[in-house]
Order: sequence, then structure tokens, then C-alpha cells
Amino acid sequence: MDRFQLVLLHQPSYGERSKEVRDYFGKLLALRIQGYFHEHGHRYIPVDIYDHFASHLLLLCNGEAVACARIVDHDACVQHELAFPPVTLLSQSGSPSAVAAVQQFVQQYGQQGGVGYDSAFTLCPAIRQQRLAATVVKVMHGLWMLYHQHSQPRRFVVSATLRLKTERLFSKLGCAPVCSDSYFQLHSINSELAMMMLFSRPSALAQEWMAHYQTLWDARIELGTPFSRVAIVPPAGLPCASHSLALYGCPPAAVEPSTTVGHRPPSDHRQGSLPCS
Repeated sequence: MDRFQLVLLHQPSYGERSKEVRDYFGKLLALRIQGYFHEHGHRYIPVDIYDHFASHLLLLCNGEAVACARIVDHDACVQHELAFPPVTLLSQSGSPSAVAAVQQFVQQYGQQGGVGYDSAFTLCPAIRQQRLAATVVKVMHGLWMLYHQHSQPRRFVVSATLRLKTERLFSKLGCAPVCSDSYFQLHSINSELAMMMLFSRPSALAQEWMAHYQTLWDARIELGTPFSRVAIVPPAGLPCASHSLALYGCPPAAVEPSTTVGHRPPSDHRQGSLPCS
């Protein structure tokens, strides 16, 4: 496993002063654009404003970018006065029950370790027909689970494109449909049919992968400053979670409190080269 290296980028910018961050961010965006073009053609460019305040996972193999993913914190959306992406996607598709399920999930866990939206999962097109592809998928998703074990947000919402069968892998790792009516259309991506899923705890398989790739996680390169939660002052009579939802026109839903506690990693973490596994 010494050929793999994880790079974790927090809140990168197109105008980043650090050449190291610019280089890694450029590799990540180039990989994502190539991957989406391979699957969806010219109709969609997978780069947007959320990239600036997201955390990004970039997996390198012998120095080459082979996989990536993005985590957008719900509270960061609130802080930047932007819609939480899964609510927007489900609302555009006319899925009120799924919207309500996501709202409830955010309210339940938003103040207890946070809730994110994970997306932009990309596998390098050049390796998809190689035996390496299966290993990269396993490594990437094991590290993805480790991110949420060691970092905030601890829980997340994720959309799975049915044509690519990603919902099968997500289900094996502990994700579940948001509700009985969890299907929706990705109108911006050729109206692809997708499923919105929730994650609150890892499955036995996820725990196995996490244990297997823990040393790879420990050897990560981590650059940038993670999103920092600040106290949100709500309007009179509204709790913070309700205010977060009200910012984009979503009514609150009653939920039970949670007792999960989150953990924040350092902003610049290096522990040497990867060990063999």
C-alpha cells in the first residue's frame, strides 16, 4: 500500500497562495472534470462555489490522482448563506417526503457532530478497466469512512446515481435511503435517476475497511483550515437548527436529541510516507 497517498484539502481557493495547495487542488479538479465528462459528457461541469469551503479527499497512486470526493458541511452552507445541496436537489425533483427526512436528519444531528453532504465521488477513467480500479475503490471508501470517524461532520447525506450502482456500495457501508420515497432526478446531469441516502454509523464492512486503512489515514497530508463552527444566533423563538433550515425556506421538523460528540483534526497534518499493507 506504499504506492497510495491521501491528501486532505480544507477550504481551498482558486486564488490560493500556497503552491502546494494549488497543485493538489488543480489535480483534484482536473480528475473530477475528466471523470464526469467520461460518464456524462459536456452537459455538466462539476465545479461550483461549494468547493471553496468544502473538505476534499484526493487519493494519489504513485503520485497520480486516481480518486476524489467532497464533503460540504451543512453549517458552512448556513454561514455562507447558501442552500444545503441535498435539499435543493430533492426540492427541484419534487420529493417533499425526502426533503422532510433530510431536514429532520439535520435537526437531529446538526448540533451533535454536524451533518455534511458528500458528493463528487470520482474514479480516474484511465484505470477503470484495470485490476487496480477495485483496489482504489476500496481504499478510497475506507478512507472516506475514516474521515467521518475522525472529523466533523460525523454524519452525512449522500446521493447515489442508480445507473452507476453506487447505492449498492453505500448501502454496504452503512448508508440507508432517506425514506421510502428517496428517488429523485439529477436535472443538471442528464436527468439521471438517483437515490438520496443518510449515514449515521458504519457497518461491519465499513469498520473492517477502516481498520485496514487506518495507517494510510494516519499518513495523510492535510492542508488548509477545516471549517470551524460558530454560534448561530437565531431569530427570537427559533432554535439554531430551525434557523439553519429557515435560511433556505425549509420548515423545521421535530426530532429527538443526540449525544454524539465530534472531533476536529489539526489543520496541517503530515506523518511521513505510507507504510506497506
